[in-house]
Parts: sequence; structure tokens; C-alpha cells
Amino acid sequence: MFRLLIVAQLLLVLPIVKNWLYVATYRLYVEDRIDPSPQDGMVWQQFNIQDKRVVPQILTEGNARLKFSARFAYSSTLWIAGTSTGRAAYQIYLLENGSRRLLSQRLMEGQHLDRIALPPCNGILEISSHGSVVWSDLRVVHGWASAPYLVALGIALLASLVLLRKSKSQPRPDAAGQLKVPLFMGASIAGSCLLTVLLLEAAMQLFGPPGAIRALRRDLGEVAPDPQWEDSTRFGSRLRRNQNTVLQWRGGGDIVRMGFIPPAALSSAPGRYSLRTDAEGFRNTRVRAAIHVAALGDSFTDGLTLPIEQIWTTRLEQNLGLPVQNYGTAGFGPQQELRVLRDYAIQHHPRVVLLAFFAGNDIFDAERFDKYERSEGSITLSKTGWNIKKVVARYETFYLFSLVRLALNTLETRASNQEAEGTKVADSVDQNAERPGIPAESLPGFDRGMFIIPVNTRTLRFALMPPYLQTLTFSEAALEKRSGWQLTRRTILEMNSVSHESGATLVVLFIPFKSQVYFPLLERSFGSEDLERDFQFYFRQQPAGVDLKEMSQNRLAQNNMMRRLCEDEHILLIDPTAALQAEVEAGRNTYFPDDSHWNAAGHELAANTIAAFLKSHGLDQNKE
Repeated sequence: MFRLLIVAQLLLVLPIVKNWLYVATYRLYVEDRIDPSPQDGMVWQQFNIQDKRVVPQILTEGNARLKFSARFAYSSTLWIAGTSTGRAAYQIYLLENGSRRLLSQRLMEGQHLDRIALPPCNGILEISSHGSVVWSDLRVVHGWASAPYLVALGIALLASLVLLRKSKSQPRPDAAGQLKVPLFMGASIAGSCLLTVLLLEAAMQLFGPPGAIRALRRDLGEVAPDPQWEDSTRFGSRLRRNQNTVLQWRGGGDIVRMGFIPPAALSSAPGRYSLRTDAEGFRNTRVRAAIHVAALGDSFTDGLTLPIEQIWTTRLEQNLGLPVQNYGTAGFGPQQELRVLRDYAIQHHPRVVLLAFFAGNDIFDAERFDKYERSEGSITLSKTGWNIKKVVARYETFYLFSLVRLALNTLETRASNQEAEGTKVADSVDQNAERPGIPAESLPGFDRGMFIIPVNTRTLRFALMPPYLQTLTFSEAALEKRSGWQLTRRTILEMNSVSHESGATLVVLFIPFKSQVYFPLLERSFGSEDLERDFQFYFRQQPAGVDLKEMSQNRLAQNNMMRRLCEDEHILLIDPTAALQAEVEAGRNTYFPDDSHWNAAGHELAANTIAAFLKSHGLDQNKE
């Protein structure tokens, strides 16, 4: 009987442990809400990096309603964490079998945290919000019933204790001797294994896991420390100096990685290529005492999405036959680029200072860095995260589970990694090539964020970056009123002054964002209703819809603003928007299909355009 009780206890412990490990977190995302209507106020989703973790946030304005499917066989808990601007309120309802049951209601001002019990249900969970609120990581934590197993385990343990007491009063040496050794050995082995597992997990929790495990846990919202980057009080995050390492790209471009379109919309092959930085911390093979062109900019200039031989600064140097030094850094805005000019570039006496202005976010980056400067570095520059896993079981959060995943992934991908040692091609699936035997689509289409448009004998496939597409809703007047444009304008004038004082000529390179270049092709390829419906995929957080006419009128707003500024201040301007647009309308992608950056063809076109411009203005000659 005692042996049977021991076996029964082991069998009862297994489901208890299983149920504990399988407690799941269900994140509530805007894209999963049920039946949104234009009367539901303003609702949108964003992902921010806070304290080295990605935090999903839902922002609501006015009277907004969020409805989610709620199907849980056992009791669950809704976690509410919100921050209001001013006074706000919310109510939580459960809609089930035609009834509407109030679970909770609260007034809130500032930060608020609440946990609301959800009964077993098969209906709809409704969150009604009033005011301006940022909801951080709304989620339902759902477990499985373990109470019956715990009761049974308690009864079995009690019965074992009773039998042990009886065995002491009436000893049976033969039975006790047979049971003692295997019980001791089994308990020792099980205890040693359990202790080893717990110590390993505790060590990784305390000291941090290896970088490879952190990188694997992106879908859990963990931000792995990137040894290729460092934080500085003067610039914010920037590339480390004197690197000679490898970049590995896999799983699609930034539009996919940030969760705006699903990975299945386009498959991108992995790629590996070298990353080298010079002693000043920029993407060059070395620091040169004298240079002809100093290229300032952000990710379009450092070109981390391509091998260095394919980016426009390298191709420009080959075209001119003169040294071009790359001073671009992803994430930099105008003020940081001015600091780069003063701290580094101007010391090398360039003939040309080439500022790459990116219309997608430079105005907004200027506002962001201004707040950073005003805080004297006491606040961190906010970083955008990515869409993280919606349903996570507790066992997936342990580092040991990730360690096993890493080992299995290493075995599975070793062969593919060896094949991927070559250079990443501009479009992993060659979107520009004419493929014999595969006819181009006859009609334009749209698939989960990816436009498919037949052009000539080719088929263009591309997705748009929603935040940049939304910039088309700003008119020239609205943009000119923003503090970011005033900061950008003032910064460019300072750059012009610094350049002239050193005998250099400032040239502004206007870099349009992808939507500006592809918008005319979209207008011609789709009817207004179809295009509005497709754009709604990108603006699904805003049920009010989009105004195509307004977006079309605003397409070149920043081009016109920069042109007027340069004309007024006698600054040279290069605007390749029309040239990029012509390539696209000829059936050749100039941006990666699933990314917001130029592909190799876009970089080559930019380099050729810049070289022709500099030669036409006599700026391809050294200073006399």
C-alpha cells in the first residue's frame, strides 16, 4: 500500500507541475479586437522599449471601446496597467449569452494598476475607456484547475504518514529493507537533477543568459544587448569604434520585424556580411586624414541593410575617384548630425559636406533629440520595439527552455548558415527580374500588407511603413508649424555656417520615404475605394479611414519645404525623388519589398545622381 501511495503521489505531482508550467498570458492587441466601429473613439497600437523590454501599448482617446473574444474554461485574471492624461475612467464588461455583466469600473488619474477576476466564460470581453489613456501590456493570465490534484495529493501524503507511523510501531524489516534502498536512490537522483536544473536557471536569472539566448527571446519582448552599439551622453546610441564583426539579417525587413505585416507576406532569405567601423565609430575601413566628401545621415547613409560595397557612399567614391567618408548612424537626427560634423568630419577638411535628410522621420527625430538635450541626458531616447508574441505559456519564459530551443535551432540551421555565407542580395526574392516561364500578374492585388502590381513584364511586390505613410496626412502648413521643422531648419543653417568657415560646400540630399515614391503608381493601379480599403490595413488602429486626396496633395510637402529653404539660403539641393519614382514605374524596386530602406538598386541610383550633380557644379575637383 505504501508503494502504491508513493506512485500515486508522483502521478499527482506531474499534472500539478504541468498545469503550473502551462499557465498562459494572452496579450490583448488592437488588431485582434472584435467589430470596431468609427464611433469607438481613437484607438491605436504601439510598441516601445522600456527598461530593456518591449512593452505593447494601446492608446485610447475620447470614448473608446475595445472588444476581445473571451473563451476560458477556468477562471482567469485581467491585468490592467494604464496611465492617464488628466482624469479618465474605464469599465470592464463581460458579454455572454445576450447579457452584459459589469465586472469592474474605476476612475483613474495618472498611473493605475488593477487585477480583475474573470470567471469561466465563452463570450466577449469589453473595455470601455473615457479620456486619454495609455494601456501598457493589457493581458489575461489564464491557468488550469489544479485544486482537485492538490486535494488528492494532500490525502495521499496524509495516508503515507499514517502508514509510516504504523510501520514504526509494527516494523517489518524485510519490507522496509526492500523499499529503503530504491526509495533513497530514486530520491537522490531526482533531487540532484532537480537541484542542477534550479541552480542553472537561477544562475541565468541572476547573472544573465548568454547573448545567443537573449537574441532568441525577441518574441518574448526581451531586448538583447547589442555589442555593436554603445550609449553616449552626447549622441545617444551609436556604433562602437574599431569593430570587425559580422551582421546577420534574417526574417524580413523592418516592416515585418516591427509587426506591421506578417512574415508570411514575403519570405526573405538570410544574409551575412561584415561590419567594420573606424576609430571614430563610423562605417569606414579606416579614418583618413583628408577626405573629399563627408556624408552625414542616418540609416540610409550607414546602410546597415547592405554590404558596404553596395551602399551609396562607396559607390559615390568609386564614381568620383575621390575619398568619401561615411558619417551616417542609424537613428541620428539633424542635431546629432551637426555634432558629428563639428566633432569629426570638419577636422578632415572635406570639399563637400553632404547632409542626407530623410523625410520619413528627421523632423520627428529633431523633436525627440531636443527633449533629450533639454534633459541634459537625464532621459533616454525612446526606441521603437516590435510586435511580440501574443500567447506565452509560463514554461516558455524560463531560460532553460530557450537553451533547449537554441540547441535544437543550432542543429537545424547549421547547414543553411553555411549556405548563407555569401552576400545578401538586394531583393532576396528577385522582385525586379523577369522570370522565364512565370508570367507577371495581370491585375494588381493586395495581400496582408503587400502590394502586388504588374509593371511591364515584371511584378512589383512591396509593403509600406505605416508611420511614414501616415506622414502624408500632414500638410506643408502643419509641418512648418512643428518644432521639429524649426529645429531642422536652424540646424541646417548652422551646418552651412560651419561648412563655409572651413572652406567646404554644404549640399543637402533629400531622401524621400517609400510612400512618396510609390504613391503615384498605387493611385494609377487601384481605384480609390480599393486603395482606401488597402490602406486601412495599415491604419487599422484608426477606424475613421483615410483621405487619399489629402495624402496625394501632401506627398511632396517636405520636398517643397526643403527646396524653399535651400533656395532662400543659397544651399545646393539634390532631390532624387523623381528618379526613384521613374525606376519604380518602370518595374524596378528601389526599396526593399518588406523594408523601408533602399535596396542595392536604390543606393546605386542615389550614388549616380549625386555624382552627376557634383560634377555639374564643379564639386568633383579638389580645393585649390
